[in-house]
Amino acid sequence: MNIVYLIGNGFDVNLGLDTRYTDFYSSYIKENSQNSKDVIEFKKRLKFDMENDKGIKLWKDLEMWLGEDTKNINSIDSLWNIVKDLNDELKKYLKTQEDKLDIDDKNIVKLIKDFIHPEKFFDNDKRAQINSCYRQHDANNLNFNIMTFNYTRTLEKIFHYQNEDLLIKDVSIPNVHLNNICHIHGIVNEQDIIIGVNDPSQISNTSFKENPSALDVLVKPHINNEIGNHIIERCYGYIQNANLICLFGLSLGDSDKMWWQNLGQILMGNTNVLMIYCVYDDNFSADSHRYEKWKQLRECKDELCKKLGIPETLQGQVKQRLYIYYCENLFKINMKSPVNIVPAD
Repeated sequence: MNIVYLIGNGFDVNLGLDTRYTDFYSSYIKENSQNSKDVIEFKKRLKFDMENDKGIKLWKDLEMWLGEDTKNINSIDSLWNIVKDLNDELKKYLKTQEDKLDIDDKNIVKLIKDFIHPEKFFDNDKRAQINSCYRQHDANNLNFNIMTFNYTRTLEKIFHYQNEDLLIKDVSIPNVHLNNICHIHGIVNEQDIIIGVNDPSQISNTSFKENPSALDVLVKPHINNEIGNHIIERCYGYIQNANLICLFGLSLGDSDKMWWQNLGQILMGNTNVLMIYCVYDDNFSADSHRYEKWKQLRECKDELCKKLGIPETLQGQVKQRLYIYYCENLFKINMKSPVNIVPAD
């Protein structure tokens, strides 16, 4: 049984870290005597649009706004100065947040068990359907990979992961392996992180759209390819081989559209693949009337299919394999039983 997790900033927020874009913005926007003229003007534009409610609330919004703001940037050097400053300041800010992480053993146990058994948060009927997928694909051997869009190493700290396959001893599944944790956009304390857009169409400055130097600075897939880390190919492989795909803490923004479209292609091409999508919605309540719950679930599946690029003609069969969980207990810290982690042979 192969599971792939795609993890976003909601995971770190769930651990109590102040890693929302709005948290960083409060620190970043402060005046700094070391800032270049390009950065000072950039911050002025960002502050103006933030104060005038231009919809910059999440990381995805900042990245799309950055692509749009290129219309105000006249040269590649100016673009580089701005993005480098943003990159450097974000690394420093996130490092301070990462250093605050302090999770005791009981909480680590709970988090790891959530990764191994995401099905436990569903009702009996849906849990049985997901467990049926486990049985069809060797329920005694579970391999999972984690693709994280976060720059922090919170997952490494939880799993004590050191870039090697881990065998996790679980009561109900004899062999559980965490194969890889992949940081799609880099890691705070190891390299420059990647901030930007999905493709050149999201860059408003027409002179930048086909300029390789601009793409080196701002287009995320292009940057990964130039780095030569083959992380896109590896992660595509994890998705391609997955029997169950789990999305947590993600806003499914257009600045990472390539990943959502790839997920859609997999769901359309392999009718045996299931997907769990964990959603935050302040309007959702477990006490709501069933009609309201069903309506919200339908609307959520409709929106997810749209993000995944699934045409209406195929949405019926795909929706049968989508499991929506309104985040209440998943990756909440409260469980007590022991788990042992050892390096795999």
